[in-house]
Amino acid sequence: MAAQPRSATAWLWLLTVPWFLLHVPARGPGRCGGGSRLSLSARDDSLLNGNFAVARADRDRGLWRPPPGPPSPTPAPVAAPLAGGSSTAPSPRRAPRRLTPPQRPGLRKVAAGRLSAAMRALQGTPVAPASQATWRAAGAFFPPATPTLAPIVSVEAAFPAEMARAAACGALAAATPALSAEAVTSATRSLGRDTAPGPSGLRPEHLWALPASGRDALVAVVRLLAAADSTAELPTPAAYALASADLLLLVKPGGPGADGQHELRPIAMPEVLRKLVATALMRSVSASAGAFLSPYQQVVGIPGPCERLLKEVDAELAASPRAAMLQLYFKNAFNLVSRSAAPAVIDRDLPSLSPYLAWVYGRGAAAVYGWRAHPSRASPHPLAHPPPGARDGWRRPSAPTPPAARRDPPPPAPPAARLFLLIERGAQQGDPLGPLLDAAALHLVVLRLRRQFPGHTVRAYHDDLTILGPPAGLAAALTTAAAATHEIDAVLAPAKCAAWSPTPQLAPAGLQVPWRTQGIVQFSVPLGSPAFVADHGAATAAGHDAVLAAIDALPAEELLTQLLLLRLCAGPRVNNAVRCLPPEAGATLAAHVDAASRRTFLDLLTTPVDTPATRAALTTRAAQPVADGGLGVGYCSTVVAAAQLASWCDSLHAGPTYSAALAEVATQLGAAPRRPGGADPLAPPPGPPPAPPHRPHHPRRAAATPAARPRPGVSTHLPARRRRRL
Repeated sequence: MAAQPRSATAWLWLLTVPWFLLHVPARGPGRCGGGSRLSLSARDDSLLNGNFAVARADRDRGLWRPPPGPPSPTPAPVAAPLAGGSSTAPSPRRAPRRLTPPQRPGLRKVAAGRLSAAMRALQGTPVAPASQATWRAAGAFFPPATPTLAPIVSVEAAFPAEMARAAACGALAAATPALSAEAVTSATRSLGRDTAPGPSGLRPEHLWALPASGRDALVAVVRLLAAADSTAELPTPAAYALASADLLLLVKPGGPGADGQHELRPIAMPEVLRKLVATALMRSVSASAGAFLSPYQQVVGIPGPCERLLKEVDAELAASPRAAMLQLYFKNAFNLVSRSAAPAVIDRDLPSLSPYLAWVYGRGAAAVYGWRAHPSRASPHPLAHPPPGARDGWRRPSAPTPPAARRDPPPPAPPAARLFLLIERGAQQGDPLGPLLDAAALHLVVLRLRRQFPGHTVRAYHDDLTILGPPAGLAAALTTAAAATHEIDAVLAPAKCAAWSPTPQLAPAGLQVPWRTQGIVQFSVPLGSPAFVADHGAATAAGHDAVLAAIDALPAEELLTQLLLLRLCAGPRVNNAVRCLPPEAGATLAAHVDAASRRTFLDLLTTPVDTPATRAALTTRAAQPVADGGLGVGYCSTVVAAAQLASWCDSLHAGPTYSAALAEVATQLGAAPRRPGGADPLAPPPGPPPAPPHRPHHPRRAAATPAARPRPGVSTHLPARRRRRL
């Protein structure tokens, strides 16, 4: 392909062979389309002989399938303990349990090291049923393109000042070099394990297993898909196939809506090759993109952007108590925003991404694929159904048929076609560059608001837009934002927008969004009265209890998995809330988290016969850091004050460069008296340690150094950290 990028046959084999040879075999009869499990050599023989149906007969049908088997039976009640002794029946926790559907993928993700994904799977986000109602709801996420959409010429004419700023930033930025082999290798290693493949079935594990010649070919293909002079030669069918993705529809938490349907969350699983190209390009332009978007759009190149925005809001409202805060949310912004706005900005500021956008978004609409249509609703094959009077699928003649009169059996019915939706607007689902494209288009709205309302603070994080300032100007800012979003084909969601002020006052005249009196929620953190903050903290604690319940529900033989999830998932889940809540609310939430974590920990490791002293010793040891032999479970209350101080220090180090409110806070803290000998939390971090004194080079000594001679059996192509471990 690198030598002949115009060859459609080569691209066809690249995207077809993994689907036939490297697919995941079915784990049970309910997941298999038919046939027994085949070996890799048997699949290879079937593929080379043209028996494509046999090569994929044992392929796993995925999540869009009927549930295999009956539901798990209800466990029998446990006998009460006898007087003076323990129960003869095992406790509910020690009883063998059958894995539930959410637990199976959760444990597989734990084995792959993807703990956050494992917790999402264990909490049982159900897959939407494969029904017509679900598919109609999915179609609402991806509306078709209409002639009224804004072309690129109208976007450039509507935002001349913003386009000039993008061109100026692009001129100041250094030229982005071509993707190197090291960049492609680093992007390949960053792809997560046990991730779902795209329509071709290619996985990151397949790329990791390539030999040296295969890795060189992979680098050449990635460079081909990122270079301007070679993407023009890419065949249109190959570009269409690489841009497609499989679609998964999950049910959002909460009950059904007024129409009786649950809200859906679409998740796309794109091709690994396209994901690899986009990941490598994103890493190469992250610095330039961050320089253009920040500080108004804090998406790229800023660590902890949500915490910084929350601290800036706190500082602004503390400095101006009568100021108000306006939250703007966009309706389905990722799938509705103009495809003309993002390229207009990218071509000026990040021209190295233009070749990728040309073959991914400039060659028509790509598709996302759902489940296969029901056989009764699919187009029937003329020989798919047996004639009348047939038995066991075919008619049995009453007398033997002469050999000359025999006919070959009809060909099997073709499989039902898969349902699909065309992505004609917005960023494509699953594209690693999709968030950057969405932010670049919405940044035009942010820049216009910043230019027309200099007395207000305008900040955005993806499609969450915040405006802080005098309440009298919020109505005009809302009108300007609505007009600007219409020019990039975006739509505001009035039901989600809201305004609030810490000082009780009437809503500004002409403001067409709800005016909150108690408080408002920003990035899942409450801002408002103590009662409002306490209620939201209780809801956060209830969500943490649900996580602990999902961990405790795992079978007893998965004890190490439970302890791992308890240490690395359950506790850190509330870190953002603990760092950003007010001190009193943060301490209350930390105390609840510690108490609930200790109860779960004791339930995992103790029995009713253990003494209180044993339980106390276990909880004390578990609360210690891992470096000291503990587990770090139940220590949140100990570090909550330090965590909140560290969050403020991080914001105050970077915030004064762009925020007047944070600069004022840093100035006041710098002028405050300190204890004798106390450390300055706002002092810049210490520099690197001084270099050791130079020693003259000695060839013989250098040759005898162990680091200069690689150990036998240890590859020199491994990272230095891994070589040291070996």
